[in-house]
Amino acid sequence: MNPRLEAAAADLDDAREKYRASLELRNYLVVAAVDHGMSQRAVAAAAHVAVSRVSALLLTGGRVDEAQLN
Repeated sequence: MNPRLEAAAADLDDAREKYRASLELRNYLVVAAVDHGMSQRAVAAAAHVAVSRVSALLLTGGRVDEAQLN
């Protein structure tokens, strides 16, 4: 394979892993905030996500699903 393509593929994989890690951290913080008494609406506003996303995270325990990655 072309060395430049290999480098680009490696950079893309690295960026995906960093993105996944940031989503996992965000999801953990969203679930923890609600568990500690913050309203779902306030958490959604602070995290810049929809209230429905907060509800979905609470149902799944904060796991990152493939839909969040695309």
